Amino acid sequence: MQSSGPFDLIGGLPVHALTLHATVILLPLALIGLVIVIFTKRLQSRLRTPITIVVMLMGLLTLVTKESGEALEHRIGAPGVHVEYADILTLVTGLTVLATMLWWLLGFLAARKARQATSPAPTYAEENGEKENLGTTPSPIFSIASQVLGLLIAVLSVAVLILVVMVGHTGATATWQDQIAKTTPTSGMQGEGTATSPTTTQPTGAPTGPFVSSTSSPTRSAPSSTRGSTPSSSPTGKRRPITVAQVKQHATSSSCWAVVNNNVYDLTAWISRHPGGPARIKSLCGTDATAKFSSKHGQERGPNQALAKYLIGALVTEHQFPPRVR
Repeated sequence: MQSSGPFDLIGGLPVHALTLHATVILLPLALIGLVIVIFTKRLQSRLRTPITIVVMLMGLLTLVTKESGEALEHRIGAPGVHVEYADILTLVTGLTVLATMLWWLLGFLAARKARQATSPAPTYAEENGEKENLGTTPSPIFSIASQVLGLLIAVLSVAVLILVVMVGHTGATATWQDQIAKTTPTSGMQGEGTATSPTTTQPTGAPTGPFVSSTSSPTRSAPSSTRGSTPSSSPTGKRRPITVAQVKQHATSSSCWAVVNNNVYDLTAWISRHPGGPARIKSLCGTDATAKFSSKHGQERGPNQALAKYLIGALVTEHQFPPRVR
């Protein structure tokens, strides 16, 4: 399997699957540690620099996770709201990293001023030929600014923790919801059951194409070979000849049919479950969606398998439609 870039695949696996788990675990831990250091003064002198470095690394890891997620999106399609939460998480994490770096700088300056104030050798500045003692009382401005920034970091950290949960949940939903829906606890434990794998749900008479799994039979049946033949069973019912006029009658969200590669699919149930949001499916209702689907997904395995479950018939012209079913 060929990788399209450094954020696409590693060892044949998506980079996103590897960096994602590290991010959702390590990023919250790093921010919790940061907040503890901020509000525990006795730890700041020793851990201010190490925890700042860790948070910066977590910011870099979050950015890599986002880039790898976009690379994975090009392979399997957009996961809908998961992308929106991920974008917000990346932004808030970046702000947290910047605030942490500024907090470290202010703390460093405040500590240096404190050392100068307690130094036995006073510090002088010369102005107009006169020397002025500057080093007896440290300015509290750096310390106060550091404390205020610490409160801001705490608020941002809470926001990041919430967003991590939302990103993780929506990502897991997009990945596993359909798979879990096709299984039962009994079939999972016994290694058998009523659950049907995506590669076995393809109707025997369905032609291969941009939306058929690559694991299906390599033999491509011409569309004409399915027209007028005995309908074979599919996950959504019996395949039957369907005209363009009939497809156009099902152009609403309550009854949504679409044509892809001379096959008709009932996408009504898929509208609310589509990872990219319902609007993308609603726009296909009652139309020939071959061009849109092919340009978006091509030979991607996931969309092929998802579409195959909703096959209900083969597209025919009026003169090919059997008189007995007109």
